[in-house]
Amino acid sequence: MDIAPILAAPFVIQLHLATALGALALGGVQVAGVRLGRTTHRVLGWAFVVLISITTVAAFFIRRPDGGFSIIHIFVPITILGVSTAMISILRGDVRRHRSGMRWFYFSGLCVAGALAFLPHRVLYVALFS
Repeated sequence: MDIAPILAAPFVIQLHLATALGALALGGVQVAGVRLGRTTHRVLGWAFVVLISITTVAAFFIRRPDGGFSIIHIFVPITILGVSTAMISILRGDVRRHRSGMRWFYFSGLCVAGALAFLPHRVLYVALFS
């Protein structure tokens, strides 16, 4: 792996990558069902929400060379909807809906989007396969 393409990428791409990786790690701990205790789960959960929110905002500023959005940008509204729905669910005390919503979001909105980041000509593809 050559990290030069990542280091040469615009700051917004670096920010997006760093916060997405952080969210992927924190979300993985949460989704894996590791017994953390209520306080630790909440702290990690809020950290996850902050990281994924930064990731989502950064995505708005990442564009194709022609200035447009790519198909991967469909995950921006998926992220906003998924996290919002899960947060509203837990605030209403619906733990089951919160859990299923966060798991659905984690796998569809974060893992699938992350996998698509390895499409040819994207920074991660170039870094990994150059």
